[in-house]
Amino acid sequence: MTPLTDPRAFLCELRELDTHIQQLLASPSTVCWHWPSYYLLYVDIDRMAAALHRIGTALGARAGAALPLAPFDAKDARSVDGMFMTYAQLYKSLLRHVWQITRGHSSVVHDKRLRKVLGAHLHPKSAWYRELQVRYQAGQLVLDPEQLGRVILLMDPSTTEDRIDDTDTTRFVQHQLFDLGTHEARHALVQSVRDTEQLHSELNRKMTAFFKQHCSIDALLHPCSV
Repeated sequence: MTPLTDPRAFLCELRELDTHIQQLLASPSTVCWHWPSYYLLYVDIDRMAAALHRIGTALGARAGAALPLAPFDAKDARSVDGMFMTYAQLYKSLLRHVWQITRGHSSVVHDKRLRKVLGAHLHPKSAWYRELQVRYQAGQLVLDPEQLGRVILLMDPSTTEDRIDDTDTTRFVQHQLFDLGTHEARHALVQSVRDTEQLHSELNRKMTAFFKQHCSIDALLHPCSV
């Protein structure tokens, strides 16, 4: 049986990725960007913000401490599971866009550690990336008892490999199980969503400002723009 997970770990894989993207934005100004890829990343960052809001609302709508704890039903489970399917699709899309940004010959990530971490994990043939396509499960609501199960993969910040080729990828996989059976448990999960939203909104603002400051229409439209 999977033990209950600290609610502060909820959505930690997105916070990890958002932090890496912020580090990319902080790279020296000599870095060249493939602006069409940047724009696609920017669009999905915005879409993810909406997905986070829906998840927080769905969990928080039944967390009011002044009211009897409202149980989830089968319709709720289908709705929540659908929200997490959308979240998973967007998360994987963000990973693809970050890879596209960092892999081009015109992109130079001056932070060697960041370049190593992103390259080793996000290469489409890396064991981590292939395992994520198979194992990643953003969230599944269980009704009896009321819990939320997840399967995530986190990156290894200390990797020295150019591409992770482990035959045993279990070290990256985390099984998470969150309690939804009390007011306190639901509030804790909602708070984790709000904390993630705050970090994500900060990233969105930085990407918007960076886009306006550095990108021209010509650079965005040119298929080989830098």
